[in-house]
Amino acid sequence: MLRLILRNVRTPEAVNGDLNGLIASCNTGAMRFQELCRRFGMETLHAAIEEIFENSEARMRREIGEIPDGIYFGEAYLDHDGVERDKRHRIAATVTVRGSHIEIDFDGSDPAARGPVNHPLVGTRALCATLLKCVTMPDDATNDGHLRVVKVKAPKNSIVSPEYPAPCDSYGYVAELVEYVVLKALASAIPHRIPAPSYQMYAYHLVRTGESEREPFIGAEPVDGGGGAFPFDDGPSGIMFLGNGDAPNSPIEVISRSSSSPSQR
Repeated sequence: MLRLILRNVRTPEAVNGDLNGLIASCNTGAMRFQELCRRFGMETLHAAIEEIFENSEARMRREIGEIPDGIYFGEAYLDHDGVERDKRHRIAATVTVRGSHIEIDFDGSDPAARGPVNHPLVGTRALCATLLKCVTMPDDATNDGHLRVVKVKAPKNSIVSPEYPAPCDSYGYVAELVEYVVLKALASAIPHRIPAPSYQMYAYHLVRTGESEREPFIGAEPVDGGGGAFPFDDGPSGIMFLGNGDAPNSPIEVISRSSSSPSQR
């Protein structure tokens, strides 16, 4: 199976490294969890984990309780889906806050698109939970307790909750707008915590050696942009888009070195 995968990707060496890194991290995590079980016993360990989750959830609910009660709305439009190029697609979110409870409803978002931009509901829920933690408890080590507090709803088979066979390959375009409309809605409630919009998706450079080169080589580098500023701080520059965290772009010296031919390297 590994050979099959590596023969069907553009950068087999890099993919092989990524896959082995993932496998090693899973094996290490399982080994260390088993060590904890042997040291403290499964019952004690599970009780401790659940206590951490419950404490994090309680703290998150206290933070949500500080957000003014109300119904807040945000919307944005995707220019097109790559197939129907003259049709815009609406992503809308209504955020309802009542005490320590919060609900994000994507009712009003357009149906699933014909082009491959649809964003699966599991990802939409994850983005909402992540954003909420970012604007309430950004410095806490994330665990499941932080993510329990938000309820996410979406229409059946919409652009943010597609169902088979709706295509989802390029879901990142809608993912960025999911984040944007939720932040836009929350800006009406807690403007002092919300950043301005960042740049959206990015261009991507692929640099490869010629056919005559003995060693195949491909360099991949995104064209990064700027993050939105906070009321209390400038926005960062030269980073990946919001959905990819705070990964910076590569220095020009690295790109120049990696893009040279194998003989030059």
